[in-house]
Amino acid sequence: MVYRFKTSANRRLEINQSTSLFKSIILLLLIIMNVYAQKNDIEFEHVSIGQELTQSTVYCICQDTKGFIWLGTDDGLKRYDGYNLKVYRFKSNNPNSLSSNFVWSVFEDSYGHLWVGTVGGGVNRFDREKEKFIHYQNNPEDPNSLSNNFVRCFYENKKRELWIGTDNGLNKLSLDSIYSGKFDSTSSPFFTHYKNDPRDKNSLSHNEIRSICEDQFGDLWVGTWGGGINRVIFDTTADRENSESRPTFIRYNYDPDNHKSLGHNRIWSIYEDISGELWIGTDGGGLNKFDREREQFIRFQVDPKNPNSINSNIIVTIYEDQSHTLWVGTDGGGLNKYDRNINAFSHYQKDPFNPNSISHNVIRSIFEDRCGVLWIGTMGGLNKHTRLKKFMHYKSNPTNPNSLSHNEVRGFYEDFDENRHILWIATDGGGLNQFDRNKNQFVHYRHDPDDPGSLSDDVVLCVYKDRSGVMWIGTYKGGLNRFVPPDLSGLRKGNKKNKPVFTHYKNNPNNPNSLSSNFVRSVYEDQEGMLWICTSGGGLNKYDREKGIFTRYLNDPDNPKSLSHNILLFTYEDRSGQFWIGTWGGGLDKFNRKTEEFIHYQVDPNNPNSLNNNRVLSIHEDSSGILWIGTGSGLNRFDPIKETFTHYTRKDGLANGIIYGILEDNHGNLWLSTNKGLSKFNPRTETFKNYTTSDGLQSNEFYIGAYHKSRSGEMFFGGINGFNAFFPDSIRDNPYIPSIVITDFKIFNKSVPIGKEVNKHLILNKSITETKKIKLSYKENAFSFDFAALHYASPEKNEYAYMMEGFD
Repeated sequence: MVYRFKTSANRRLEINQSTSLFKSIILLLLIIMNVYAQKNDIEFEHVSIGQELTQSTVYCICQDTKGFIWLGTDDGLKRYDGYNLKVYRFKSNNPNSLSSNFVWSVFEDSYGHLWVGTVGGGVNRFDREKEKFIHYQNNPEDPNSLSNNFVRCFYENKKRELWIGTDNGLNKLSLDSIYSGKFDSTSSPFFTHYKNDPRDKNSLSHNEIRSICEDQFGDLWVGTWGGGINRVIFDTTADRENSESRPTFIRYNYDPDNHKSLGHNRIWSIYEDISGELWIGTDGGGLNKFDREREQFIRFQVDPKNPNSINSNIIVTIYEDQSHTLWVGTDGGGLNKYDRNINAFSHYQKDPFNPNSISHNVIRSIFEDRCGVLWIGTMGGLNKHTRLKKFMHYKSNPTNPNSLSHNEVRGFYEDFDENRHILWIATDGGGLNQFDRNKNQFVHYRHDPDDPGSLSDDVVLCVYKDRSGVMWIGTYKGGLNRFVPPDLSGLRKGNKKNKPVFTHYKNNPNNPNSLSSNFVRSVYEDQEGMLWICTSGGGLNKYDREKGIFTRYLNDPDNPKSLSHNILLFTYEDRSGQFWIGTWGGGLDKFNRKTEEFIHYQVDPNNPNSLNNNRVLSIHEDSSGILWIGTGSGLNRFDPIKETFTHYTRKDGLANGIIYGILEDNHGNLWLSTNKGLSKFNPRTETFKNYTTSDGLQSNEFYIGAYHKSRSGEMFFGGINGFNAFFPDSIRDNPYIPSIVITDFKIFNKSVPIGKEVNKHLILNKSITETKKIKLSYKENAFSFDFAALHYASPEKNEYAYMMEGFD
């Protein structure tokens, strides 16, 4: 028997067992691939599990071979699986606990073992099977012990030697000797020490070590806190038996009289990029790049005259991601991204007005996991950035008057010619926006009570341009506006002749030929050049521009051929000239403009092939001539011959039943905006793929009428937090297939301890993550597993299937 389920919040598999043994459980991952995207401004997700991370400083980040993310914080070591944290802390009554809660460095060696460097507690090696820590600490009576208990960094070289930087010297440990069984928990391994000798200029320049790096030539580089950097040269002629011969330390120091020397003697980090460039982060001397041929340093420092210079001279951490972008973490300047092509830095800092900005300006660690997620550890918690998202996000920035004027977007219209590319945007409270795509500039048109020629209302619900070039703007309380856009260059120069003028059309209770309602939902010009206006409460209006009169079409309860409802949302003319009207509660109407009669398509409880909801929110005729209707209960496919509707709802995979907008891409896929993100529907396979805020959407909630496809195929969808712009072909799946791990095992809802008897017998003699087989008695007939797929881009979108073999 095969059981399938989807889950994000509760990843627990519960089984009631009637037999003493079960063969195996095979977890098969069905990942909804997370989407890559890219935006104008980088957005960061603040990872918060309760208060475990929001208040912590994350000093180091590591991903192990299983896929777990390990975080070193000032409150212990933490293992993250995308859903939960497992925390390891110091416990005074447990000699096998972490030796100190202040974790400065975490490292996994080539054997797959985890090493933890603490401040004050020395080195900890994690025993995965027993989930306990083996301590290596300084013993004043043992000259071969660790030189100091303040451990700052680890590095394993090509010889499988573990180098350990402490506050009192450099240590070397042979990993082969550790794992050969020569040393156990009761004996201490042999640490080789390298320290500063004031009498020897070829010794280590300073005993406080902050960073270690091996370059592509096999040379070791050591960054010290006061003695600059050291290049460690080994005697390559020494044989294996004489491997302990003393290396030579070549020193590079700061020289105040030489601007090509190292920028500062206190070193935070050393990093070699993929091209072999060596980068050094200093404590006040900026970012330094080492010129190997000339043995000189190129300094990147704060330049007040250059906004594209690095923004802090304290460089804590350096990291190159898979796309070869160099990221630089500073102390106070936030995150910097370096573009080598133009020699410029982009800055990402905490913005109190932007919840998606980085959480703190003091950066302590940067790391990219195997699925391409960039992690940034700060003094104010952990940040996550899925770098390659393709849903470009535009929103209002209160500190930038050139941004979108309001985040609630109600409609779009594209105005494109050879000279300019303009996107008109209707906002719910910020008036009308004119967005120059070429210049990336917004111009705002708003209501001014002292100017009768200004926009009539700042709540704009629609914008439309007719074939003569006139703009028509529908508002919430200000009726209809007619607007001829001025020349922007003249407007910016203050040319009063170019001052924008809005002509208002409003309801006049004493004039039956006026607009029927000031609540205008949509405007449309049909194939014959007639202008149609949908209102909320005033039905349909036809505007004769020559005579300047409005003809009203209203619901008449005594006339079944009248408009079905007076609250209208849109009009739509298909290729055959049929005229359709979506209503708020009267279903879908087809309007015969010659006879001025309406045919109604509504919900019929006795007909399963009728329209499935009388609230019709959107309509689209696809490239094959099929009509698709979005309602308050899903997607409807209309068969014009049989006049029947086929329904697609949440049970078919649709993200949400409320369909605000429908657009078609160049491959025949329909993109649907809903109240729970975007759904991409393939009509041929009748399958859905859903996208949410975790993929870069402005919000999961979109708005009626806020959708548009440009001539180039670019799509726009607006909602409660700005709008998204994207080319459908650029939306790609993340190809990374993660491993699945079992993270907990419970009997009768209680976690089974390691190495302790349960019901008078031992069930787990090692961690569940390391266990291959479990044997239970017939009394233990209710048990459960917690598990996770270690894909971190959007873990809440991971889907799972499982099968129990041989289970009756």
